[in-house]
Amino acid sequence: MIAASNSKPSVNYYDANYGNFHSELYGEIRRAAFGEDIGQSGWQTAAEQDQYLPALSLASGKKLLDVCCGSGGPALRIAHKSGCALTGIDLHQAGISTAKEAADHELILAFGRLQGAANRLEYLLGKAIEEEWAGLTSALRLSTL
Repeated sequence: MIAASNSKPSVNYYDANYGNFHSELYGEIRRAAFGEDIGQSGWQTAAEQDQYLPALSLASGKKLLDVCCGSGGPALRIAHKSGCALTGIDLHQAGISTAKEAADHELILAFGRLQGAANRLEYLLGKAIEEEWAGLTSALRLSTL
């Protein structure tokens, strides 16, 4: 007699989403839904982000930690607009790869004329455990959850 398995097959929806993230179709969908494609995988628009951006007081010499950065797009936009350094962290390799690809593209288009821009952007694979970031008092933490 063969025992029946109650477990369902594992499906990784994040990898499927990030695998197509920079396609023209996904960009068109984001532009149609949000008016502007800022690489978001959530529901926030550029106009909504602009409403709270001044309150963050970010500028050159300051740091932004994006917890659960996913595609990295919204925080990359903040870094571009403010000149701050950015560290994104996520559990999903596909998300980190997508964020790095977006950053490379952004560096070519926008940051290319700014010295040291590549040194301001970092994406890490891993868990954002509070204890590991306790000493990072000069950074503002952003979560896209």
